[in-house]
Amino acid sequence: MPKKKKLANNLNDHWPEIIENLDLSVVPIKYISSIEVIFHNGKIWRIDIEKSKHKDNLDAIEHSLVKLFSEYEDEIKTIDFKLDVVKIKKDIAISIQTLLKRKNKI
Repeated sequence: MPKKKKLANNLNDHWPEIIENLDLSVVPIKYISSIEVIFHNGKIWRIDIEKSKHKDNLDAIEHSLVKLFSEYEDEIKTIDFKLDVVKIKKDIAISIQTLLKRKNKI
């Protein structure tokens, strides 16, 4: 039986550098936990995406957000996204393990 490969223990130590250097133009909705929309008039809307994920499918949430952003486009000052870093980290670790398994089969 083959031994299980483990990821480097110091991988977590490098996360701040990795995250800091990311240039994101598109973030999959599954990795967003909340959104804060700040309007020019000072009004702030906080949208809890995590709660919505339990009620709606991701496509419906994304469609609603696109509609919201385009409807209020001229009134929005900034949009801040809070990422689900735990989910991102988990998915990356799974992808790395899959790549390592494939590499060992070659």
